[in-house]
Amino acid sequence: MNLFNKIKFKYIFRLLFLLIIFIIIYLIIIIRIELPYEKLIPKIRKLIIVNKITEEGLDNLKIESEIDLTRDGIKEALVSLGFGGVAIDNYILITKKSFFNNILKIYNNVEILNFKTENGEIKKLVLSQGTGGGGKYGFFIKLLPEEGAIYQASYFAYNSSKDFCRVNYYRYNKFLDLFEYDKKLSEFKGKVYCYKLCQNIPQELKEYFKKICR
Repeated sequence: MNLFNKIKFKYIFRLLFLLIIFIIIYLIIIIRIELPYEKLIPKIRKLIIVNKITEEGLDNLKIESEIDLTRDGIKEALVSLGFGGVAIDNYILITKKSFFNNILKIYNNVEILNFKTENGEIKKLVLSQGTGGGGKYGFFIKLLPEEGAIYQASYFAYNSSKDFCRVNYYRYNKFLDLFEYDKKLSEFKGKVYCYKLCQNIPQELKEYFKKICR
């Protein structure tokens, strides 16, 4: 009887040991270890240099906002590059990538997201936000997580033939792993943005906006 109990205990111990190992492996697979973007700024800085985005203001990188635009459960970060002008800031869109090809889901790598522009060029797009020229030109970034998209609005208003107001709308394409320009939605969002812009022009600037606010 004692021998039987010893054998029984031995097998129970082995089963418990295997169960613990199984649980640990399962947790490694399903648990996502995600480092905050602030901790990844040195890697972001290196990435900016490698991709020749800029060599200015790299000591002033700032995580402006974090939001899941690709709808994969990982938040993207809009990173301020710390240059652009007195009232205009430039940004890039960063995402986290998992080490070991997503097996362990340890998100300690970063990547600059690609954009496919209106002319079909694939590039690391620098986005801008702010105004200049006393409000006669400006840029605006809109993050649209519910649409899996982002747009860059811009205008130039000097009552000249070069005046414009437009939106470049980019929607995430998961098969290409990039934000792709959408002509129809750019035109639609542009009409909405420019209409709202024209409704809020200060009286002293209306003369300059005649070409785009007809």
